[in-house]
Amino acid sequence: MSGYPEKPTDVAAGEWGASNCDIPVKTFQSMLDYVVLGDVPDMVFWTGDNSAHNVWSNTADESVAYTVKVSQMIKDAFDDKDVTVMPI
Repeated sequence: MSGYPEKPTDVAAGEWGASNCDIPVKTFQSMLDYVVLGDVPDMVFWTGDNSAHNVWSNTADESVAYTVKVSQMIKDAFDDKDVTVMPI
């Protein structure tokens, strides 16, 4: 498989990915769930890149909303864990 749809009716990358480089919220949540259920790391480096990649058409409010959403998801995932989250 190349990652591209095999039929015109298929969606590139399916429900867990996106053809425009951005992942769906459910993919990010699934990754967080996996991390906290396994060998929980001591530290997480959060490098940003929160907003959608259509940066020229994003409003400031959209960019803030993306960052708030990602921040809350990370906080919820590691809230009761002994993990240092380093936003850099």
